Amino acid sequence: MDKSKDEDVTFDEILTDKVYRAEFDRRVAKAIEKREAAWDEEKKAEIEKIETQISELKTQISDKDTQIGDLNKQVATGTEELQKSKFDKELDIAMSKTGAKNTTALKALLNLEKIKLEEDKLTGFEEQLEVIKKANEYLFESEKTVIDTGVNKNKEDTSDIEDATVRAIMGLPKKPKEE
Repeated sequence: MDKSKDEDVTFDEILTDKVYRAEFDRRVAKAIEKREAAWDEEKKAEIEKIETQISELKTQISDKDTQIGDLNKQVATGTEELQKSKFDKELDIAMSKTGAKNTTALKALLNLEKIKLEEDKLTGFEEQLEVIKKANEYLFESEKTVIDTGVNKNKEDTSDIEDATVRAIMGLPKKPKEE
């Protein structure tokens, strides 16, 4: 560079000098390299952050899937329990209408696997009940229950005799004195 110190020198003119040009290229390369390294670190950090978020979201999804599975099991169990409860209630009602003296004994004689609850009605119960009634009549109330009161309605009025018997047992005179 042969120009005097007072003259203005442009940047392009400075770069025509091989020493200045080499220094300029070195500094630009170093700046680019630093920026690329910083950019790589930023991108790596961002990628790691996103991968961590993805991992956390996958864990949350897995946890939610497990919760959904557990809830589905609870629903299934609750539905089964509800069906069993409805079945037991309907069976108890049906057994109470049979006139059975002991519904526990009747239930023990039933094959519960052959009785189904369909649309709130028991199927298979009546068929078994008929067979059980024929084989175990003693478990059921008879159609007509006769209660013996000790009074024979076919005989003449025996109230005087019965009255005398009761008075004798109680230690009273045979007939009260009429006044």
